[in-house]
Amino acid sequence: MIGFGSRPMWTSLTAKKFAWLLGNLSFHIAGYLGINSYLSRQGASYDLAIALDHQIPFIKYFAPFYSIVYLIPVVTFFLCWNNYPLIKAAAKAFIGAGVICFTCFLLFPVKYELRVDLQPPYDFFTHILRFFYWIDEPYNCFPSLHVALAMISAAIVRWQRPRLAPVFYLLAAIVSASILFMKQHYVLDLAGGLGVSWLMTALFLAREPQEETEVIEPAAPA
Repeated sequence: MIGFGSRPMWTSLTAKKFAWLLGNLSFHIAGYLGINSYLSRQGASYDLAIALDHQIPFIKYFAPFYSIVYLIPVVTFFLCWNNYPLIKAAAKAFIGAGVICFTCFLLFPVKYELRVDLQPPYDFFTHILRFFYWIDEPYNCFPSLHVALAMISAAIVRWQRPRLAPVFYLLAAIVSASILFMKQHYVLDLAGGLGVSWLMTALFLAREPQEETEVIEPAAPA
């Protein structure tokens, strides 16, 4: 096996970075779809609709913004690719958000009951929503993982690329609005997602992550 010095290539820093990235993707994709499929077969759910949810209109033009939330964390990883301590902190924040959301999905299943009835002819925007209706049953609502991941991504970028932070916070705000205007989440789902992102940011991203240093104990005298 080709290696660097006495260390094999797979233990290189680049491999560790990809392990954090691919591990996160696998955890979120498998966890989300698996729980979604399970809940759709169970049937039992809670209703978090409030009066405001019934007044929010369906605006199909938010479909692209609703979709990009799946790319934002990946882009965030690569933006801080040269900062391994930040990558580790980011991965922990994303995984922590997933653990909290998945636990809530299972213990407090919420079903979204206000989906729109799409009718042909379909255009680019409604085709996007039709895809999500096909792959994603109206569960996994509270708290919104969309909102949590988008907001955490913005907090990560703030440390590595401060000039890009306003762009990512704007995208996070639009993504948060899109879950309502695409008729995929309740207002309380959005609030829950903000709460999860705040908690993960406070735990892992409140300070700029630093590389851990190994403390070597002095040898005891013979």
